[in-house]
Order: sequence, then C-alpha cells, then structure tokens
Amino acid sequence: MLPSLEAVTNAEYGFIGIINEYGAYGTDPKKQKKVTDYSRATGASFNTEGYGSWWLRDTEFVTERGNDRYVYYIFESGAVNSTKYYRPYTQHVRADWGVVPMIRIKLVDG
Repeated sequence: MLPSLEAVTNAEYGFIGIINEYGAYGTDPKKQKKVTDYSRATGASFNTEGYGSWWLRDTEFVTERGNDRYVYYIFESGAVNSTKYYRPYTQHVRADWGVVPMIRIKLVDG
C-alpha cells in the first residue's frame, strides 16, 4: 500500500508532524526520497540533488473549494502538499512522480 498522510506526519515514526503558520506541513528530510536509476530511465522527475516527489494514498473532497478533489503528495523537499484533480481545467495528477511502498508488520509474542 502507499503511505497515508497520518503515517508520514506521525512524530512517533520519527516524522515532522506539525503544521506551520501557512497551514502547510514543513519540510522533513526523512520524507525526501532519491529517485532510483530505474525510475529515472522510465521518466520520473527529480531535482538537482536527485530527490523526487511521491504520492500518498489520501484524497480529500473539499466543498468549500468548489467540490473539487485533492490528492496528497510529498514534494522533493520532504514537504507534504496537495494538488487538485478531477476537473479538466485544473492541475492534474503528475505521472512523473513516484510511489513509495509501505508495509505493515504485526509482531506477535511467542
């Protein structure tokens, strides 16, 4: 599965989880991911330091913004952000951003 907004802002997991004065999550080096050679070869975008943006699994339906849907992602800097999708005249989902897999392991005593 893809990580959730809740997981990547959870201080118990070592991430920065506070919202700054602009209502956005601040940059977090622990969320920065280097783009792999394979991803580069298949068209992933990245900055001059080799970091790329990647998608989270969360979406948000926001009525006060005109019934648009937003999807969350991690920007190259490690900051959480959201972008509008759904309507043809708005910003659309970027195919050149990556995904980061997440697994959940349940430890059992005994």
